[in-house]
Amino acid sequence: MSRGTRWTDYTFEDESRFVRVRFTGLWPIPKISPVIPRILDECKARNQDLMLIDFSVVENKKLSLAERFRLGLSALDFAGKLRKIAVLGRPDLLDRQRFGELVARNRGINIRAFSTLDEATQWLLEPT
Repeated sequence: MSRGTRWTDYTFEDESRFVRVRFTGLWPIPKISPVIPRILDECKARNQDLMLIDFSVVENKKLSLAERFRLGLSALDFAGKLRKIAVLGRPDLLDRQRFGELVARNRGINIRAFSTLDEATQWLLEPT
């Protein structure tokens, strides 16, 4: 199953413990994400409140501060619907201050960014 914007595709990966959505291609970071309703529908269909968003293979080279802020704000669309969100990204795309993560966390979203799948999965599945 694949859907996407003009530049980016996303796929729901087989995973029984949480919903894993993988983004590929060049990823524009819109002010309003058209894929969030579809991701929430998938979480609901799978009766899951844990999600791993995998950006590890996107083609982006760098994210601006404004893009990081928009990412953090977009997590608000998941507020009250998901218990935990792990984000997997390439180390060169994750900033040391975790600005996007901080924006979302300051607004009450239980989200963390990771550069390895093992760390992301471990955090996502540990009891809260």
